[in-house]
Amino acid sequence: MNFIIAQVLGFIGLTLACIGIQYKKKKHILLFNIFTALFFMVHYVLLGATTAAAVGVVGVLKFITFYYKDARKEKLSKKIDVAILVVFLSMNFIIGVVTYKNLLTLLPVVAGIMRNICNVAETY
Repeated sequence: MNFIIAQVLGFIGLTLACIGIQYKKKKHILLFNIFTALFFMVHYVLLGATTAAAVGVVGVLKFITFYYKDARKEKLSKKIDVAILVVFLSMNFIIGVVTYKNLLTLLPVVAGIMRNICNVAETY
């Protein structure tokens, strides 16, 4: 039963991701990314993929951080953006070290690191 619920949640997450990229405003895109990451995180928890779920938690925190950073309507320096990036990259790296079992467990970590870099790079 968990497998079916996990697949439904994964499908909802995929649907939200597809809808979210249709918006023009960054605020709406980030909001959809928060919910997408939440659905995928629960999806991975139900599937027993702890590394992917932990990377999902980092993703949720990252999107919430950028959502509120954007909501402040203040331009923060690039140094602060880089510091935020370093924090989330470090969190993904620590997750990789703590949850390492074999090379397959590193795939979600590498994907999380790449996504963090791309998310910050697209803001410039």
